[in-house]
Amino acid sequence: TNFRGDDHAWFPRCSVYNSRFSNQVELFERMASSQHFNRIKELFQVKDLSSFRKKYQDYLSRIEEGSQKYHVSFEYQIPPMEKVINIGKIGTIE
Repeated sequence: TNFRGDDHAWFPRCSVYNSRFSNQVELFERMASSQHFNRIKELFQVKDLSSFRKKYQDYLSRIEEGSQKYHVSFEYQIPPMEKVINIGKIGTIE
C-alpha cells in the first residue's frame, strides 16, 4: 500500500465489516495497547513503534504531496488511514 511506500491505494480489505457511520476501526483503536501493537506490527512491516511512527509520518508527507489514492467506487466508504489511526495514542497503554 501507499503506507509502505508502494504505489498502491490504501485499501483495508476488512473495511466492509466496519460500521457505516464511524471511522473507528477496532484493530487500530486497540493499538493504544503496546501489547496489541506488538502483536500486529507485522501488518505494517515494522519492527517497533519508532519505525511505525517514521513510516506513518512518511505516509502523511505523501498525502500532503497529493500522491495518495483512495478507492471510492464501493457501496461503503473507506475512511482514510489518517482518520482511523491516532498516532498519539499508539503504544500508550502498557
